[in-house]
Formats: sequence, structure tokens, C-alpha cells
Amino acid sequence: MKTLHLAIVAICALISISSTEIVSATEQFPSPLKQFESGIRPQVVECNNDLQLVIQYENLEPLCIDFNKLNTPLERGLLLYLYPPNESSDGLSVEGLNDTYTVGQPINFTVKFSGESLSCSYPRVVLTTDNNILAWSNFGPLMMCDPADTVEQRQLSWPVDVEELHPMKNSGSYNLVIIWNGKTLHKSFWEESAASQVIIPEGFSKHEATFEPQNITVKIGVNETIRWTNEDNSQNTIISDSQDDAGFYERTHFGNPLPSSIDPGNSFTQWFDRPGKYEYHASSGQNGTVTVLPVDPMFEWLQIQHPRRPPLDDHRYSNDMVAVLRGTLVSWDNIDNVTHTITSKYGPAIFDSGPILPGARFTLDTEPFSAGYYDYYDKMNPSLMGGIRVIDPGYYNDSELIAVAKDLNYSKMFLAAHPDAVISIEHNYYDSVYFDVEKQVYPSPTEGTRTLRLEVTFDRDDTGVKSVGLGCLGPVSGYASNSDITKFLQNGWCLTPTN
Repeated sequence: MKTLHLAIVAICALISISSTEIVSATEQFPSPLKQFESGIRPQVVECNNDLQLVIQYENLEPLCIDFNKLNTPLERGLLLYLYPPNESSDGLSVEGLNDTYTVGQPINFTVKFSGESLSCSYPRVVLTTDNNILAWSNFGPLMMCDPADTVEQRQLSWPVDVEELHPMKNSGSYNLVIIWNGKTLHKSFWEESAASQVIIPEGFSKHEATFEPQNITVKIGVNETIRWTNEDNSQNTIISDSQDDAGFYERTHFGNPLPSSIDPGNSFTQWFDRPGKYEYHASSGQNGTVTVLPVDPMFEWLQIQHPRRPPLDDHRYSNDMVAVLRGTLVSWDNIDNVTHTITSKYGPAIFDSGPILPGARFTLDTEPFSAGYYDYYDKMNPSLMGGIRVIDPGYYNDSELIAVAKDLNYSKMFLAAHPDAVISIEHNYYDSVYFDVEKQVYPSPTEGTRTLRLEVTFDRDDTGVKSVGLGCLGPVSGYASNSDITKFLQNGWCLTPTN
């Protein structure tokens, strides 16, 4: 079994956040932290000496770092918002960059400059997502200037090809930023997922053939759109077997004509945005399945922190308990001031971090793990415990959990009072089924919309109910324990207008 074990120095040391490290004797501005603490918004913090402003994803604190070190936080899995400068792009251009790419398609382009410059530099090329999170930064060759070099009129070009810029893994909007010679150029492009094909072959309606392929696996952000093409000589209809994907179910059960009824030579297309396994059949009886895998890569960031004290102390020292899909990289950052370990608790040691010093990180690759629960503890203090749940991407028991939740007396009472409640499920360390009723509360418009929620939480092996509670979400919030549910339902709690 493979684990990925990284013991690293503190994040602040990695990306040089201390003012003594990032500001030289020629500084013009206070350190980014001082600017931030003075009330300046992090997006407008000023950096000295050609340093680049970035903002940490987790705590939104600003940092000023060297462009040449932008790849360091990427390699460590640290998410940063990037706010590149907005200087004029006069003379700077890009050729060969498309407006749209398909996920996996090579991205090749050429950066060009026409104007006065030295000849000994190389542009910094950066990719950010549509919400400014740093996605990629190039490793441009280090070019040393000849002292005798002078500023002259030049025509320069730098090709960037697939060997440098690997195709992006997920669909979405990306912003290409090129910084060179005091100028900045911004260009956007779109990565779209490819369509996955399922053929209804000739002879299908006569049961001489079945779906090709009968079972298809797709990945969100890569090829999650499925197109069924009818090559048979009769109309065929795709019908979802469950409501686990509401969009798929509605488009294959409702409508006149039904959107999923496919005439010969035509197609039916469905987009899937939720991981899971979805079974379906044709009107002529043949069965098929769609397995939807989550976006890749996946990360879960946890922290080892000082254990809580009574009455809150429940022997946990990590901000879990969490559930992750198999293949997720789970990282624990030790933000405590003492050393800890993350060590699997039962049977042979499935994973063992070894000593994690203050400021260091341990990362666990869950790809080799079977679906299930993995409790862990701290070897330095065995009373400290935690746990992660690994869920298979094809995990498929929504219908069963909803059926059990609906059969409870509290649920029957809730649905009798609110038959139009929206039912949903959350797969976490403990699975929960939600029954939600949303209402705009009058006559006081300031109250806004409230949501009454009945939450049924299952034991970790999904064999029984762990708890049932009634909650009110919105401007007026609260929570009712089991003994109060009947009373609050009878009194119209949460959805009753207030004066």
C-alpha cells in the first residue's frame, strides 16, 4: 500500500512571508501583513522590489513573493490567489492561443514583443483559474544580462509548447498572464470537457444488440457529458432507474415529447455533475450504467491543533471527522507547538506519519485504500484520536438511505405536514438525509427566507440511525432535539411569520 509522506518546513518559511525575508533595504512599502492589519484590503496590498502579490486561500492573508518561487507553493499543494500587475501590454502579444480547448488537448502558443528592450530576459507565464487561484507557472530559463547590453529596438519571440505547459486537467475558464519588461498581458481561454459516446446499434430494438459500451465511466471536468446516438432503425428511449441524479431522472421521465426519446439518426445528451453510479435502461429493456468520477486532483486540508479542553475535549486533535473520495490527497498541517503523529489505530499500521514537527505537514494518498473508515491516533499522546472515511467514487446507496429515513416516525410526521419537502443526501463521515422546506416569511420582509430542515444522521456503517434533529436555517436559526420535534412541528416552528 502506497502512502505519500511529506514532512516539510512551515509554510511561512516555504514562501517567505516574514517581512525580514521579503523586504530589502530599498523597501518603499511596509510588509504585506502590516498593510493588511492596518485595514488595507488584501487585494490592494503593495509589494516591494518586483515581488508578486498573492493571497493565501485558507486565511486570506496577503504575501509578497518572488516570481521565481511561485512554483514552490504549487508543488506543496498550497492554494494561492494571484493578483498580477496591470501595466500596459504595449508591444506584447500572443499568437496561436485558442479561445477554446478540449480537456487534454495540447496548448501551444508564442509570446511576442516588439519595441525597445534588453535582449537578456525571459517572460514569466502564469495561469490562473477564473477565481484567480494560481494553477500553473512556467519554469523560464534563467538568462544573465551582458553588462554591455543596451536597450534597443527588438523583435523577440518565445514559443511555449506542451513540454512546458501541460494541458489543464479540468474544464473551466483560465486566465493566461504574461509579464515581461514591465508590461503585463492578460488573455482568457476556456477548457471544455469532451463528450462521451454511447451507441444504440442496429438491431437494438430487436434485442440483437445492447448499448456500446453498456457500462461507461466518465470524469467530471474531463468527459462528463454523455451522448447516446441511435443507429437503430426504430425510436429508442433512455430511462433513468433512480432519482439519485435529479436532472437525469427528470429528463428521462417527464416531458411531451420525452427529451430522451431518440429517433433513428438522432442523439440524446446528458451532463452529469455529481460523482456516483447511475443505472438506466432502454424502453426495449436493455440495461446500462454510468459511473461518474470526481474532479481530479482532489485535496482535503486538515490541521493538527492544540487539543480542546473540558468540557469540549473529546480527545480529538485534528479538525475532522471527514469523508473523502478515494484518490484524495489528505494533508495534516501541524499548527500546534508540539510534535504529533497521524497513525492508523487498528491492526497493522496502514499509515504512520512519523513525528510531525510544529509547522510541518503529512500527506496521505488514499488512492490505494478500500472504502471504509480509518481511525487514527497520536503516538505521542494515544488519547488523541481522529478518523477519515474513504468513499468509493461509485458509492451508490442514496435510494436505500432515503428509504430508511422516510420510514422513521419523525420523517412521516414531517412529510405529512410538508409533503413538498425537498429530499437530499450528504455523504460525510456520517451520512445524513435532509428534508428541506423553504419559505419566504411574512409580514416582516426583513426576516427573509427560512428553511426548515429535518436531518436524519446514520451510524458510520449505515446500518442504523445515529440521530434525528429539526433545524431552522436563515435569519432566525435554531435546533430542536428529538424530544422537541413533535412540539415544534405542531406549532409551525421556523415557518411561522413573526411581527
